[in-house]
Amino acid sequence: MARRQPPRRNVSSFLDHPSSARRRTRPHLLANEPFDGSIVQSVPVAENAPVEIHKPSWSERREASGERAKKKAELEKTRYFSLDQTQPIAVKDGFVTFTMHFKYLGSFISYNIREDFDIDLCIKKAGQAMGALKLFFNNKHVDTYTKLLIFKAILL
Repeated sequence: MARRQPPRRNVSSFLDHPSSARRRTRPHLLANEPFDGSIVQSVPVAENAPVEIHKPSWSERREASGERAKKKAELEKTRYFSLDQTQPIAVKDGFVTFTMHFKYLGSFISYNIREDFDIDLCIKKAGQAMGALKLFFNNKHVDTYTKLLIFKAILL
């Protein structure tokens, strides 16, 4: 049983439809207007015409004030004090001097309160571990799922 094909329509008959004619006539009006290069069109106003100036309402002023206060509080939270010249501290057998980085709760704290040193160290350790297992990951006899589990165990 053969499928019945819908009748083919001529493209020009489709464009002659009244609804499409309306869509076709509008774009050419815009295309014939010269483009002066400006996006905003200026409208001439008489000299004595009243100009409306937007005055922020009480709620808008209050909201803006709240936003400024939040920004100020955020800046105050991020302050830190840097001690450029420190003195060595005597502890039992030796002295503790200025240190660039120290380990606290498993991660390194730097003298400038940035995390660059800690992140670089983690990347370096992961690279060393992956390099040590290069032969393991290139082995064709090891299952891909096993390689995935080892990979996750190293990075996490």
